[in-house]
Amino acid sequence: AATALFAADLPPVDSVAATLRFASGAIGALVVSYAAASPWGAPLTIVGERGSLRVQRGRVELTGTDGAVEVIECGKLHGVQRELAAFAQA
Repeated sequence: AATALFAADLPPVDSVAATLRFASGAIGALVVSYAAASPWGAPLTIVGERGSLRVQRGRVELTGTDGAVEVIECGKLHGVQRELAAFAQA
């Protein structure tokens, strides 16, 4: 694994790159950066023997090994606003 701080206002670490090894023998990669400027959200992608799952800003895509894609729209998310409102009420 490697970590880094690219944005001084996000200490101690704002970026991580790691390889993962699971008890089953499966391997994976995790790359996260909160310092990267991007007009789109960073998706979470999981790939397995029977297909893949991708989660990105209110949308989930399931893709089977046959290439069929199922899209689940989750609507608008307001996590930050709800967190701030709960903090203000506390």
